[in-house]
Amino acid sequence: MRLNETAAMKLLCTALCVATVAGCASHGGTSAPRNVAKRVTVEPHVGLWIQCSGSGPVVLADNGLGIPTEAWAGVRRDVRHVTFCAFDRAGVGRSDARRCRCGTLEHNVEDIHTLIRAAGLKRPVILAGHSTGGLDALLYARTYPFDVDGLVLVDSPSESAPRPPWGLDDGTTRLDFASGLRKLRRAGKLGDLPLIVLNHGRRTFSTQQAERSWTRMQRQLARDSSNTLRVVALDSRHVIQYDQPGLVAAALEEAADAFPKDARLKCRPAFSAEHGHCVS
Repeated sequence: MRLNETAAMKLLCTALCVATVAGCASHGGTSAPRNVAKRVTVEPHVGLWIQCSGSGPVVLADNGLGIPTEAWAGVRRDVRHVTFCAFDRAGVGRSDARRCRCGTLEHNVEDIHTLIRAAGLKRPVILAGHSTGGLDALLYARTYPFDVDGLVLVDSPSESAPRPPWGLDDGTTRLDFASGLRKLRRAGKLGDLPLIVLNHGRRTFSTQQAERSWTRMQRQLARDSSNTLRVVALDSRHVIQYDQPGLVAAALEEAADAFPKDARLKCRPAFSAEHGHCVS
């Protein structure tokens, strides 16, 4: 049974609220400079905070609504063999807010595009997007397909997510999803781009119907590429990078190992060791 549009919008908004509350409660080359923590200017009067550590293929992590980079601390600790970078979107954490206090998914994509270049991040680049950050990653991969080498979506809604009838607060930014979701719905598939879909395994929503609707969106995401791996985080609710950072780290390492692009993603033993279950 499918949710009607109103119920589906409530589901999406509930997920975003869950992410925000949980996040606030949580305290040509091949790599970027190691151990960087700075604010990078992406447009006049707007600097985005970015923190990078490690070496190897670049992972750039984008959080859900209002959640600062600190939510990725456990992943940063556990991940190996990659340069792990996380940033705060405009108006979140230590990043500057735009004077208009407004934003869109398209604006987020352009910020990411400028940030990658201004921070000196070199390909290969994997985008990791949690919750609404997954929508940023999906739109970026469609907008700049030659600039991204893999996606890891962490309990992200899919392109079919209903547009909230109002903007949602992202820190001090009011984020409008309308035009970005329209573009995603019109966009084609991702070809053979390596795509790992992580979704929560513990009940997060108030009804089983809502859980089934969210699971359907995870299956939709897994059909976006011909080179996909879907993993259920058995011990997690919505903010998987906080509940099971080791599992997210394993997913990032598998995505980093999938170069060149014709390498197939595999369900590695580390997933089961970190209480993840690979599903078809």
